[in-house]
Amino acid sequence: MKPLSRLVAAAMLFAVVPAATHAQAPAPGAQPADAPLAARAAEVIAVLRGEGAAEAVFSPAFLKAVPPAQLEALAASLAAQHGAITGADALVPTSALSGRFTIRFERALATA
Repeated sequence: MKPLSRLVAAAMLFAVVPAATHAQAPAPGAQPADAPLAARAAEVIAVLRGEGAAEAVFSPAFLKAVPPAQLEALAASLAAQHGAITGADALVPTSALSGRFTIRFERALATA
């Protein structure tokens, strides 16, 4: 599997807390419907930057297939090729427990 494909596979295996959606405007102080996805994307990005523990973000089954050391090597390779990760965009919930987002690198984008 190509490194970018592994990153995409890695990022797709995280769980998102279900978010309720309503036709009404959110109450003052309420979180947007994609807030849980944004929080989870931030956790994935922290792991890829070396700022968080993979064990706290990814499932044991995923870590068995892609151990933390391999994930670190993959993230380092992507950073060397595309620059540092600068953030996440295009948060798209795909179900109550999953979603997609775009990882922004200095010189590239990757859909996760």
